[in-house]
Amino acid sequence: MLPGAPPPVQEAELLRKLAGDDEKEQAEAADALVRKGLSGRVLVAKAWEKAPAAKKARYEDVLLRIDAGTDDTSFTVGQFALQIRDASFTQELDPEGKAQLRLKVVFEGSTIGEEAVTVTLTRADFLLPKDRMALLVTGSKGESFSRKFDPMVPKMFDYVSILPPRWPPGSRAVVAFEIAVAGKKVLVRSKIALIGKKE
Repeated sequence: MLPGAPPPVQEAELLRKLAGDDEKEQAEAADALVRKGLSGRVLVAKAWEKAPAAKKARYEDVLLRIDAGTDDTSFTVGQFALQIRDASFTQELDPEGKAQLRLKVVFEGSTIGEEAVTVTLTRADFLLPKDRMALLVTGSKGESFSRKFDPMVPKMFDYVSILPPRWPPGSRAVVAFEIAVAGKKVLVRSKIALIGKKE
């Protein structure tokens, strides 16, 4: 497609449905645009710029889903399963009274095999429709962010990151993770959530 040229009929129809009032059509159009990947992102980003404020969120969600690189919030590798249970992004004050943005993502995992399984976060990105920030996945001494899961013992763990408050409350965001487990790397993302403000 040439720069500035109108989108093909099929893509124009998807954008029309995404902007429409039929929730089923909106969902189907969003899924189809996400499947298009980067080409879909260009179209959605242009439409988002022109969209009325009341409809911007649906475009932002599509952009975030594309940028996350996956729509999966859980995965299974062999006899091990992991899911993201919750995510929150909260602007708050630190003990010295300075503003900060606290990200918290809650994971839950379990294995039904006879051997323990270790998962390691190898990459994490905080994504907004117009921004991206790589997050730390190592400790203060450079150690990997890993958790061990014993057989038949479900366990939850939190991933927490503190960021500067660059984005205003009400902004839509998501965290995408690359996770190594059993010799494989898997992509998952948190739910899309609003940046809140702790009073």
